[in-house]
Amino acid sequence: MKALLATLLISTALQGQSTGVAPTFQASLGGSFQGFTGITGPWRSWSLGGAYLGDPKGPWTLDLLGFDRPEGNAALLALGRQLSFGQATWVAAHLAAGAGKDYLPRFRAEADMNLTLSGPWGLGLMGGYSAYTDGISSTLLQAGPSYTGITWALSARWQVIRYNPEGGSDGGAILDLRRQNPGGRGWHSLRLAWGHGIVESTQGTTSLAGPTGSPGGASGGGFGQSPGGGNGSGRVWLRSQGSTGTTGDLPTEALASLFSEWPLGKALALRTEAAWGGWRGGEHFWSGSAQLLCRF
Repeated sequence: MKALLATLLISTALQGQSTGVAPTFQASLGGSFQGFTGITGPWRSWSLGGAYLGDPKGPWTLDLLGFDRPEGNAALLALGRQLSFGQATWVAAHLAAGAGKDYLPRFRAEADMNLTLSGPWGLGLMGGYSAYTDGISSTLLQAGPSYTGITWALSARWQVIRYNPEGGSDGGAILDLRRQNPGGRGWHSLRLAWGHGIVESTQGTTSLAGPTGSPGGASGGGFGQSPGGGNGSGRVWLRSQGSTGTTGDLPTEALASLFSEWPLGKALALRTEAAWGGWRGGEHFWSGSAQLLCRF
């Protein structure tokens, strides 16, 4: 089935490429794998997405993601809207509903933005809320400076996650550095993050749907990406495992990832990510993902 979908994407892309018309839609198909040095995992995921690119203000996105973990399977459906106001000011909002095992939220809402302050300098802000089946919820807040140039973009944010009703919280820092290829097609994004609650909040879906993918950000990807977009700094799609106000006794988590988009002609592109990090219990993990995109 997935091979058939990939064939259809390539066929549609070749037809769109021959017409020379600006793309109105985007379709994507991807998969990922995440392994661990300890007893956790492995984790696998897949994604199927679509976007409407015909609105000059910004795309509408719809994404379906599936997760395969030892504790069971789960799925997430996300609807997104992205608005761009010039090169460096953008707003992205997402609503999502999860089903299956409770490591996914049953409801998720978020708003992520970058506001231009002076020249290339701006302020990144994000707020998110996740609700789970057993009455547990989490609230995420991010804030930090950003720089958006023609070729390079940089974003640094401090993140705080608060858990209810326990009352515990996690904190960490996220740094994104992104380079746009000459000609405006293709990019490479390096992410470094450290703190508590970092791994699951910034890489919760093993890279296929982490950051928001809004235009003008420092990094490169996420749920429903815009055609050449960057992103804010992440979202809490998966449930954090160790936040009850005692995270000072847990090892500090760390994450390093490289996310890239590789043009494969006028209508096709391949997105890849490789990541490595350390998280709770002293475990280390590695992950890889690939996503084929077709614009037509």
